[in-house]
Amino acid sequence: MQIQEAILHRVNKQPRTTGSDAVQVQHRQTCLPVDARLERTAEEILTIYNKSTSGYGTFDPNGDVYRFPTLLREYTSASGDFVAFTKTATDIIAYNMQSSNFATGGYALFLRYTNQAQDWVLVAMLKLKPGTGSNE
Repeated sequence: MQIQEAILHRVNKQPRTTGSDAVQVQHRQTCLPVDARLERTAEEILTIYNKSTSGYGTFDPNGDVYRFPTLLREYTSASGDFVAFTKTATDIIAYNMQSSNFATGGYALFLRYTNQAQDWVLVAMLKLKPGTGSNE
């Protein structure tokens, strides 16, 4: 696996709250440095994902209701701005959290990488825990 770009955005949300003021997003302005810690974290996330996933998913074709597939397609087809793509995607995540009473926020990790001559984009919500290499 070769990481091309990576970024973390923070999504703050208290449990058992809803509404537009229940979620605050802190966008990072620059990509993360690609180092051994990031590579190790990415490999651990992919290992967990590969162990727990037995199927695959698809995107709904209704781009008016489901904006992420359109956003991803625009980013990948035009070699767009990774940071701008991730900020908009994080805003979509935060918007959807507004109506979820049980959502608690965390960090949205976006990772663009190459593996076996394929280009991939990984999106994962992470929780801040001691020893993870992320901090406030």
